[in-house]
Amino acid sequence: MKRVIAVASLIAAVTFVGASSSWAYTPGQKTTIVAGTTTGGTKVSTFTIALVGATDTTLVASAISWTNVDPAVTGWKIADSAIKLSYNVTDINGGIQIYTDNASQAAAGGPAGTAADPRFVDPSPGVTFNADSNPAGLLFVSGSTGTSSTLPLAWSIKASTVIPNQAGTLGLLSAEPNDNGQFGRPTDNNAFQWLYMLDKNTPAIDRDGDNAVGGAQDSVAFQNGNPFVSMVKGSNQIHFGQAPTEFGGDNDRVSYVYFQANFTTALVQSTYRTTKLTVEAFTE
Repeated sequence: MKRVIAVASLIAAVTFVGASSSWAYTPGQKTTIVAGTTTGGTKVSTFTIALVGATDTTLVASAISWTNVDPAVTGWKIADSAIKLSYNVTDINGGIQIYTDNASQAAAGGPAGTAADPRFVDPSPGVTFNADSNPAGLLFVSGSTGTSSTLPLAWSIKASTVIPNQAGTLGLLSAEPNDNGQFGRPTDNNAFQWLYMLDKNTPAIDRDGDNAVGGAQDSVAFQNGNPFVSMVKGSNQIHFGQAPTEFGGDNDRVSYVYFQANFTTALVQSTYRTTKLTVEAFTE
């Protein structure tokens, strides 16, 4: 009998507390004010770079380079060196972009060394939307100042170091960037992290073969600040994937940029290079 009384008392107590928490609200006089400010400061976008070993970033490199390349067996291959990028961007629309400038010429009266060497020459200047009008990539060194032969080049930016040619979350494998499963292409799970290098003079290119540009499969022309040339946007957002919105956090603002080139169409015992691989800060 005592146990029953105790339980009944508890139930009554709970019911009493619930009833006492109910109270009425009747609105009265009300006014609305504004609170806020406009910040000062300066829009800044700056960076420092160091060329390092891709596998061992404590090593110092003098260029982005590849070794042991045999066009008979080498397709996409990751470079032996990489860029360590430290940056400070305070403009939400600013960032750091990367491109080649392979068609650049020396300014009138300027030093000859400011021109690309070799310099890209469009083999079909009357039709600029075909693939051979794209100056981006590594250029064939033919012994003359001009060349129209290029090799595809791609880049990938990481918030921390990875191990080239190793699978897994800590590794980085080469891949055809277009093998992302779209438009009937094969699916390579490594493709999403690579973006094709654009050149300052890359035109919009007809990729679907309809003799026009602007289609879903067609590639876009170079534009300053475009997501496809932007490694960094805003204070700490790096372009980790292929989609124009795939930017993610890099809290310490130190990233690593890796490169790959496709040597399938290269000639044996030949030199390919660009002297105008450009990293550039911008504000808006």
